[in-house]
Amino acid sequence: MPWIWGIPEYCRPEGYPDVFGGDGSCLSLDSNRVRHGQYSARFTIKNSLNGAEPRDCDNGNCERRRSQLSAFRTLPEVYNVLPYMSERWISFSVYLPDNWQPTGGGWGPVLFGIKPLTNGDQLSGIANVHLEKDSWEIHHRWSPVVNPSSSDVPWQYQMFYRKDYPVIGGNPRWDDGVADFPNPDVSRQALASVNRGGWTDWVLHIKFDARGSSQGGSGFMRYYKREDDGPWIKVVDIAPRRIERGGLTFDRGIGYNSPPTNNNGGFGIGIGTYMAKSQVWNAPNNLSLNFDNIRIGNQSASLSEMEPNGAPGSAGGSDGTESRPTPPSEIRVTQQ
Repeated sequence: MPWIWGIPEYCRPEGYPDVFGGDGSCLSLDSNRVRHGQYSARFTIKNSLNGAEPRDCDNGNCERRRSQLSAFRTLPEVYNVLPYMSERWISFSVYLPDNWQPTGGGWGPVLFGIKPLTNGDQLSGIANVHLEKDSWEIHHRWSPVVNPSSSDVPWQYQMFYRKDYPVIGGNPRWDDGVADFPNPDVSRQALASVNRGGWTDWVLHIKFDARGSSQGGSGFMRYYKREDDGPWIKVVDIAPRRIERGGLTFDRGIGYNSPPTNNNGGFGIGIGTYMAKSQVWNAPNNLSLNFDNIRIGNQSASLSEMEPNGAPGSAGGSDGTESRPTPPSEIRVTQQ
């Protein structure tokens, strides 16, 4: 079962095992707005008209709001679907309401992230998707240090991609980062379009390998985006290589070095909404986002299998039935 992350007790799902009597106003199933199947998950952050402090604060921090489900703690304690050095396909779809309007200062929401079990509370995700005002943002962080702490991830080891960054000669300057766009103009346009009132599908194809190119690193991080039934766009294609950023030259890997040590190592995903209070508190409406099509496939999966309908009639069966990605099989299990 995923971990309820930062959702106030009173508005967790109704009848949630640990907190009976939740009213479901922050996390619920929605049968009216669906991308695939019968339901989507509806995550809500409340504004000042509908929320209250301190009960709506994020674990006591009243400058943040959070309504998320997380597997980065729960799954690796028993088994690990995303081991270090594995290759995976991961998908999710998000519905942005047509009245979505950023409210000014602050950051977020963060919609998707991958974090390690070890030091996961102090480390930001290695692969995040944000919605920052009127642009999507993709974040990548890495460190070759085994089970790194935050001090092992200098700011140069953190990169983001959005509609206006990176650019040649940009500030902060990182000309090397432009090479992570397969087609810079197309990628920036894809990140600029937030598709209010529609579904946006995201697919991540990733191999977790923190080694740089000189150490034989074989990792990669490729994000694909699609709006409604439009074409798929490869937004970024990140690979190990020697780069320079902020006066520091280094050999970049993919993600954190998180091998099995005294735990399963590896990573888990987080889905939902996490944002600065200032992004929602004075908004005219609560912020509600719907998520669907959350899937994990092994190294043999494909882009067509990760999309909401599973490519019926193509990757699917000849009778038009849905094709689902092959789930991971090389799962490390801890005896309890």
